[in-house]
Amino acid sequence: MKKDDPLNSQPRIWANLVVIGNQDPLFIHFLAKIGVVIFIALALTGVWKYKGKRKK
Repeated sequence: MKKDDPLNSQPRIWANLVVIGNQDPLFIHFLAKIGVVIFIALALTGVWKYKGKRKK
């Protein structure tokens, strides 16, 4: 396992996620929700920083 490069191990992680997703659709919805939450959080922090700079 130590021999694997990060680039080589990443596709395996995605493959595992796909296999898990095919077996458990709820897992995909769970990942999607997390992705949406992260996206919204990043958008809000970006807007907040933008407004903060604008006020100055």
